[in-house]
Amino acid sequence: MHGCLRVVELDHLYAGNRAEMGRRTGISMTGIVKVVTGEQGGGRRILEKLVANTAASAAWLLTGAGPPLRGSGLPVADACLPGAPDRHRDLHAAKTVTDLDAT
Repeated sequence: MHGCLRVVELDHLYAGNRAEMGRRTGISMTGIVKVVTGEQGGGRRILEKLVANTAASAAWLLTGAGPPLRGSGLPVADACLPGAPDRHRDLHAAKTVTDLDAT
């Protein structure tokens, strides 16, 4: 996965609320939109801000290697799960940054 696409994955943590993502990371909403839409790459300044202001792993943002969040211990699938999604209901709980802050 290209670095820009990993920023798209972080966008999901904010439930697509780019204003909130911008507020929490110090990246302008315009900058976030440009990276998420692929209009521009996720340059060094943006990556530094993401690492400094989120739990995102620098290694994951740069290379895709390792867990996406520092210290999360969250498993990351490297392949599709077999069968229908309803066979894996226990894995369907999605958390946003707001949900994580409440815990």
